[in-house]
Amino acid sequence: QLQLASELGMVVSTHAKGGIGTIQMVDGDKGLGGDYDNETNASGTLYPLNTDDVKDKDLIVVLPCYNNRGAEEGEIGDCYNPSTGEDNNITGMVQYLINRIYEELTEAGNLSCKILIATPHCAGAYNYIYVDGYGEWPAGSGRTMETLSNTIKEVANYNNIPVCDLWHNSGINKFTWTIYGANPNAVNEQYSRYKLDAQGNPVDNSI
Repeated sequence: QLQLASELGMVVSTHAKGGIGTIQMVDGDKGLGGDYDNETNASGTLYPLNTDDVKDKDLIVVLPCYNNRGAEEGEIGDCYNPSTGEDNNITGMVQYLINRIYEELTEAGNLSCKILIATPHCAGAYNYIYVDGYGEWPAGSGRTMETLSNTIKEVANYNNIPVCDLWHNSGINKFTWTIYGANPNAVNEQYSRYKLDAQGNPVDNSI
């Protein structure tokens, strides 16, 4: 976000929070019916996307599903249902995300705002998912970060929304992880692969 402002002179605002899933991006940490207060923000509890967030925007860039890796991919026509939990798959979540953004843009009278969806880039292994972007997660599922990215692209194409395909076109791969990553190797040791207690100590050795 800072690079966009610096290099392109854009006025950038952010509605995001590290570690959240795709639905939380638009419905907030507590859901649309949750109890939010004036202190709610990205450093604490993320509030739902609203008309004030989108009313004066020319472009909304969305990077969905990185934290939903491993979810079933679904099929075109799926749309997540927050009441029943139905279609809680990649296709359903991305379709719901798109619908929610357009709900707010419609309410704000700003349908001329463009949306750009970006796929995940190629990632190395994390200790909580100890397999890099080329590997299957869960094991034996056939789902990789490439299939995740392809599913996101399929939903975006279905909705006539442009896609920035970071998986295939960013130049980030197993040869360049050390250049683009914050770590000097392809395994990010910042995260533990084990369940932790409140003090950050492993409670057992199961993954």
